[in-house]
Amino acid sequence: MYPNVMKPEITLKVNNNGKKEEIRLTVSRFSIGRSQDNNLVISDVGISRRQCILENFDGILQISDCGSEKGTEVNKTLLTTPLILKDGDLVSLTNNCDITISIHSASSNISSATQIKENKEVFPAIKNNVNLLAALTLTLIMVGFITLFFLKNNATNFSSSLPKARYIEQGKDDIPLENREEESLSNENSSTVSLEQVEKAAVQFIHNISNDDKPYTFPEKAINDIKARIEQYRTSENLTRNFERVQALSAKMSNNARRANIEPPLLIYLVLTEINVTKIDTDPLLLADRILPELRSLRATFGSELADSTLLIVAGYKIGGSTKKSHPLLVTIRRTVKNPLVERNVWYLYEHNQLDPPIYNFIIELLTIGTISQNPHQFGINSTILTF
Repeated sequence: MYPNVMKPEITLKVNNNGKKEEIRLTVSRFSIGRSQDNNLVISDVGISRRQCILENFDGILQISDCGSEKGTEVNKTLLTTPLILKDGDLVSLTNNCDITISIHSASSNISSATQIKENKEVFPAIKNNVNLLAALTLTLIMVGFITLFFLKNNATNFSSSLPKARYIEQGKDDIPLENREEESLSNENSSTVSLEQVEKAAVQFIHNISNDDKPYTFPEKAINDIKARIEQYRTSENLTRNFERVQALSAKMSNNARRANIEPPLLIYLVLTEINVTKIDTDPLLLADRILPELRSLRATFGSELADSTLLIVAGYKIGGSTKKSHPLLVTIRRTVKNPLVERNVWYLYEHNQLDPPIYNFIIELLTIGTISQNPHQFGINSTILTF
């Protein structure tokens, strides 16, 4: 019988401008940055929206910088590649914020004396407050009866006032369409689009075109590029017309994609992107039929379980030159990528000049169109949300 091996406990000792706190790492992927959707939010202008990522592989802790503007240091050395952290390592985010890494064996036993002491302290407190607890319980019961009576008398009027819900692709997005559209109308005339809005919609879109439902982090440059393209589309009517054209044929394209074991949104948004980039007046259905065989080949080469793999498919499609055995992009990946866990993605390839600018721009275009389509009114574009 194998011994019971305890996984190490990892604690982050944060010192943020003199304010100290300890955070026990309980998730496999932990993001740090200025944006509110990070696991650890640090409100400092010197911190990027997504500064760095900590990844816990059964007690092995790895840190990666997310392309932050001022960089991340480990033990006063600028982080340029993913690094395995050790107990006592010092991660510096700014001059005013650092994190000390604590990695130690988990304790499996609790002192029985401590338990007895705690019990002695707790039981008298409970005994002395029996009357108070009883009164509180009775009050809660009375409030419950009053609430049930109110709900029963008002349920009919309330339910009849609710809008009929439609959903975008079951299992992908459980937000009622009408609710999303009505909520977004209030932002229709907004003069600017925030980076947080862009990133949230972009992450939702990347989940739609892949089989990956894990949290996804875009490089800061990518989000800025998507935002810039959105601003350009706000003064164009072409995208709205193309949305309508593709929407009319989306059911047929979706059926063809499913038969080929391809995610329908991936095919449909590739068609939309091609139409917008080339500006050629072509039949979307015929274009989809031409794209589909190549997507099947690329899916076999790169897979589609991860969001990064799906974006590699998009890049591979635009590069072309696919064969049954290989693809030029796959050759580039094998030559360039040393750590597939963090480097096998279009962002790393582009940053290291292994992905040409036109290919990168096509990916940004697809992500821009997909981001807008999640809620066009939110981005000041007069169009309905695509459903298929």
